[in-house]
Amino acid sequence: NKGFKKREERGSKLWEVPYLPINPKDVGRSYQSIIRINSQSGKGGVAYLMDSEFGYKLPKAMQVEFSRVIQGVTEESGSEISSRAIWESFKSEYLEIKTPYELKHIKISMDSDSDNDAAQEVTLVSGLLSYKGRDIKFSSEGNGPIDAFIKGLNSTLSEPVKLKSYDEHNIDGGSDSSAVSYISLRQEKGSVKYGVGTDSNISMASIKAIVSALNRLSQ
Repeated sequence: NKGFKKREERGSKLWEVPYLPINPKDVGRSYQSIIRINSQSGKGGVAYLMDSEFGYKLPKAMQVEFSRVIQGVTEESGSEISSRAIWESFKSEYLEIKTPYELKHIKISMDSDSDNDAAQEVTLVSGLLSYKGRDIKFSSEGNGPIDAFIKGLNSTLSEPVKLKSYDEHNIDGGSDSSAVSYISLRQEKGSVKYGVGTDSNISMASIKAIVSALNRLSQ
């Protein structure tokens, strides 16, 4: 056993283990004060802090993606990273990314499909994006806001994207609670990236998440 050999080599009388032998609450502590994130940390610690401290329940696949982002930060600094710095990295990577695409206007409406005997409702989307300072207008229809927006978006792209996954939940902030949408997009050549959007309206949160993912694919 490597653990026993290391202990013998060091001549240490202390028994050190990398696990928590007790519940921190039993001694008046919390997990937050014990968890340390560095370049060797896995996705679990980062995901736990994002959920417990900031209310973001990252999908499993996104946990892997974001942990790589944090690993890059800690490798560059050569030190541990605080939960606040993790949050700032998350905002910079997903929520505040505005280039090369920026959403300037979006209108979502519903209409009945007159060509369908069942008269099903379709979603109509008209949007205005800025791409490197150039305005791009589009309009489309689809089976819901996400489908309609992606169809309209693809009409302007040289390399279309497809929806790979979608997750959402609410962040309870009392009267200021908001929806969070996690969307991953796949390009035809195979690249996959997550985007995140927040808004009081779940449809708008999803649209923002699509633009976030598109910007990350364009980097």
